[in-house]
Amino acid sequence: MSEMPNNVRAAIYRIMVEYTHAVDTLAGADAALANFTDDAVIDFSAVGFPKMDGTEEIRDFYASLSENMTHNFHRVTNPRPVSWDGKVGVMEAYVIGMGQSKAGDGILVHVKYRMEAEETADGWKCRYLAVSPMMPPAS
Repeated sequence: MSEMPNNVRAAIYRIMVEYTHAVDTLAGADAALANFTDDAVIDFSAVGFPKMDGTEEIRDFYASLSENMTHNFHRVTNPRPVSWDGKVGVMEAYVIGMGQSKAGDGILVHVKYRMEAEETADGWKCRYLAVSPMMPPAS
């Protein structure tokens, strides 16, 4: 494994920022999907949400999210390169995420993102995103 170049670090961190911005602004499924490859996998199962495989499952999840939430907020901090093989960059970051549903339910998570990204013809895209809890769920 070689050291991740600064431009790759910046590109992957930008995906994290653009992705969370799309979710936080309730911009819809297509805005969230713009950050992912067509064959991307998102695994939120460690915090009680689904594992999604491919564009269709990811689109359905974010369409439902945009439809059912009134507010979302993510704070992405401490981005750290994990690996770089010359093609795929892996970074982790700590995230505080919260939201309020139209039904009045709230969510608060303190998690670590693990994002694998690669450069495509359309720029850098995430091919895998997983979360792992850093703190117990809020009660």
